Parts: sequence; structure tokens; C-alpha cells
Amino acid sequence: MAVEKGRPVLLDDRKARDIARKIGIQVIGSLGVLAKSKHAGYIDAAKPLLEGMQKQGIYFGRQLIEHFLRDMHEM
Repeated sequence: MAVEKGRPVLLDDRKARDIARKIGIQVIGSLGVLAKSKHAGYIDAAKPLLEGMQKQGIYFGRQLIEHFLRDMHEM
């Protein structure tokens, strides 16, 4: 359906993302959703939501988090 409609899919799993890209599906992850939400003005800050995700057991690498927060001007 994503290919037919030209819509991205929400995936954080590395293997799933790689497979989706190989078959031509546009992929966005959780941090991408947070970034788009902040840029669109739906949220004021991404960091509290990111921290909430981490408390729920979602893992993001340290370097990824640092890069993301710098890009969001929240570091």
C-alpha cells in the first residue's frame, strides 16, 4: 500500500528499514516524526518526548540522540 500510495512507512528497526528501502518504500523513523512535528509547530520541543520514549524502553544510540538534539536546537 505504501508503494501504491507513495507514502512513507514508520519503521525504526534497521533490518526492516533496509528491506523497505530496497523495494522502493520511503521510510521515516520515530525521530523523523518528532522532527517533522517540531518543524510544523505541532510540538514545542522534541527532547521530552524522546526521553519519554527512552523511559518506555525504546533504544536510540547516544550519537544519534546527540545529533538529533543538536539538529533540533535542544542541546
